[in-house]
Amino acid sequence: MDNHFGSSLRALRKKKKLTLEDLGEILKISKSSLSDYENEKSYPPLDACALMSKFFGISIDQLFYTNFDKLLRDSSLESFIEQNNIVISEEFNTKQKQLAFENTLLIQQSEGLNVQLKLVKQLVMSKDSEIKSLLIQVRLLDEKLKGTI
Repeated sequence: MDNHFGSSLRALRKKKKLTLEDLGEILKISKSSLSDYENEKSYPPLDACALMSKFFGISIDQLFYTNFDKLLRDSSLESFIEQNNIVISEEFNTKQKQLAFENTLLIQQSEGLNVQLKLVKQLVMSKDSEIKSLLIQVRLLDEKLKGTI
C-alpha cells in the first residue's frame, strides 16, 4: 500500500483554499511543520494526524493511503467526500439514536425514583401517625393506671 500522506495533505489543503499558514492556525501546527509533512520530510505525531483527519472529515488511514492528489486531478474527490459524509452522517444518526434511547432510560429511571421517594414519604407519614396513636394510647393507659392506684 503506497503512502500518499504529503501529496494528499497538500491536495486537501488546496481544495479548501487554505495556505499553510491558514491550516497551521486552524490546527495549531506550525507552517514549517506542515510544509515538512507535505514534502514528506517528516510525518506528524498521531495527535496531529487525528486533528487533520477530523478537520478534513476522513480517517487517518485515508489520509495516508488514499491518493487525494490524483482524485482531485480526476475530479472524483467531490463524490469521494460525499460518500464519506454519508457514512459519517449514518454513524452520527446511529449515535444520536443511541443517546436518545439512553436519555429515555435515564428519564424512566428518574421517574421510578420519584415514585419510590413518594412511597417512602407516605410510609414515613404513616409511621408518624402510628407513633402518635401509640403515644396517645400509652398516655391513656398511664392515666388509667394512675386512676386505679
